[in-house]
Parts: sequence; structure tokens; C-alpha cells
Amino acid sequence: TYLGYLAEGARTNLCLQSEDFATTWGASGTPVITTNTAIAPDGTTTADSIEDNAAGALEYVLQNVAVADDTVSRTFSVFIKKTSAATHFPGISMAYTGGTGVNGDVTVNTNTGVLINRTGFAPDSSSVTEFNNYWRITVTKANNGLLNTNLTLAILPAVNTDASGTWGNAATGTTVFWGAQLEAATFASSYIPTTTLAVARNADALTYPTTGWLNAATGTFFSNAYIPAVSATSRRLLEINDGTTNERIYNQINSANQANMAVTDGGVGQADFNTTNTVSAPATLKCAIA
Repeated sequence: TYLGYLAEGARTNLCLQSEDFATTWGASGTPVITTNTAIAPDGTTTADSIEDNAAGALEYVLQNVAVADDTVSRTFSVFIKKTSAATHFPGISMAYTGGTGVNGDVTVNTNTGVLINRTGFAPDSSSVTEFNNYWRITVTKANNGLLNTNLTLAILPAVNTDASGTWGNAATGTTVFWGAQLEAATFASSYIPTTTLAVARNADALTYPTTGWLNAATGTFFSNAYIPAVSATSRRLLEINDGTTNERIYNQINSANQANMAVTDGGVGQADFNTTNTVSAPATLKCAIA
């Protein structure tokens, strides 16, 4: 049974030791890190428990990543295990430093998955996605081009005892984390595990033979695509061709961010039409053409 195909662009996870918070990661205070305590979203026992046991201080793990003095957006993500009754609220933080610093911080209710931006330190965007017994939390923050050349990633097991946006140090507790990832992008892609080096994933490309099933005269295209952001560049959803641009049928999101279909036969365009409404983003688009 074919359930679908996930196609993503090239990405690099710049965060090292993405599944081992006792290695490479530094610490503020004396958080208790216990490795491999829980089954991770990939089915392996590689998720780590991190405990803040100091009622008068924030204890957490951190990692510094060198960045350019630029205005590039970066997205930090991590998987956080659900709880049945949230008694403390863990958080993640991105902090650009070196010049005029800027932060993007959120906490999460591990019971409901509700995110709370830190007052005065809100990210440009944030998201939560459910993965069985985990929430995947993401924060996106752009550097400000004001001499910041270091990015500190922080994972905090217990920030608050309530859902307020003010970060306090009185909370204590243990939270399970897995799969830390930092990408130079405005949204998170699928998880890329790392150890001692950053790991790059090539862009996905699927080519499938048409012999035995394609009827060139009639048929239906159906695409179900997640559109993370608007773009001035056309993005192909599905194309059938003979290996050239002379014989092809395709649908796409065009440069005007509209659903578009075109047919070329013998090198001559036969049809080219699109919706009049534009695609909003982020959004899931379903497009069918007979």
C-alpha cells in the first residue's frame, strides 16, 4: 500500500548531538541529564530526560552555533514528550548574541500542546505538531544584522508552573526531549539526526515510469501538498513527460501563488490555466484536474 511520498528541499541540521544532550551540549546550573530513558518518535530508546531540581534558578542545556552577521531566519525544533497532567512548563530558546542581541522563546503545555511566547522575547513564528506521544515544537527567529555572530540554543525542562508568558525560575521538574534541529529556514523540515558533525540532506526527487498505467488521452491529476510559504518561484506539484519539455502535463503553484495546470504537445502549448485566487501559506492545498 502506497501512503504517499514526502518530497522536501535540501536542508542541513546545524545542531550537533541531536539525540544525546549529555554530549557536546553545555549546561546552565546543574541540570540532571539521563540519557536513553524513553522511546523516541522513531521507535528507538534514545530520548533523554532533563531535570531542573533548583527552585531558585533556571537549569537547562545549551549549545552555541556560529552564525554570520546577517538577517537570515533560522528555525530551532525539538520533540518534547507529552504528559497527562502538566505540572511544569518546559521551553526552548534561540538567542542571537555578539552585538545587539535578539531572542525567540516559547514554553509549551505538555498536556495540551499549547505554546506560549515569552513576553518581550517572542519568536517571529512558532508551531507545534503532534507525533504520537510527543509534541514537535519549533521557533523561528531572524538575526537582526546588528553584529550578532553567535546563536545560543537552549532547552529548558521547567520554566513555569503556569501558562504565563513571564519566565520564572521557581519551577522544577523533569521533561523528556529528543531530536534537536537547527535549520537556516523559515520553517522546520523533517528530522535529520546528527552526532559530532552537522548533517545535510539532499533535495528529494522522485521519478516513476509510466509504462503500463498511463493513458495519455484521459486521466486525473490529484495533488495534496503542504505549502510552507509564498514564493516568487513556481513550484511543481506533479508532472508527466517523455523526458523532454516537448511532451508534458503538469500542475504546480505558479509564481503568482496560484494553482496552475499546463499541457505541451509537440513542443507547442495546448493549455495553460490557473485559479484566480492565490494560495495562502502556510496551508495544505488539494488540487484535482481531469
